[in-house]
Amino acid sequence: MEKFKESIIAFSQLLSGKGHDGHFNVNGAFAGPLAECLDWYTKWKGPGTKPDWPVSVFTYSEWAPDNSRYVSSTFKIDHDPAIQQLFVTSMEIEHKSIAGHSIAKLTLRITDPADIPTKKQAIQSVKPDFSARLQRKRGLKH
Repeated sequence: MEKFKESIIAFSQLLSGKGHDGHFNVNGAFAGPLAECLDWYTKWKGPGTKPDWPVSVFTYSEWAPDNSRYVSSTFKIDHDPAIQQLFVTSMEIEHKSIAGHSIAKLTLRITDPADIPTKKQAIQSVKPDFSARLQRKRGLKH
């Protein structure tokens, strides 16, 4: 069990290093920092029982305080019992309106930890970049 806790910490450090360091939600419950959520999830099943894998881990990649559009990321996390290690199998990035309607959605199959996009890359993959358009000057030239 100690090796599994080390795996949880290493996994949360991996995602934190990619910028995904906010609060998470595991399988629709267990909200908080990733390491705590996964630890609570494994304890919730009780001693002698094994948690169901894979689990769905949800977080907000971008959230505006004015209740406008937001970007969410959902990771499918699996567990290899032979080596007591956690790994991401897929990642779903979704840009949604305030009403929860999907504006843009991208699903990535993750085969290597290096394939996990950073938080900034995830946001840019579903949100168009209007800054180049806004920088163009309009109107009469002086």
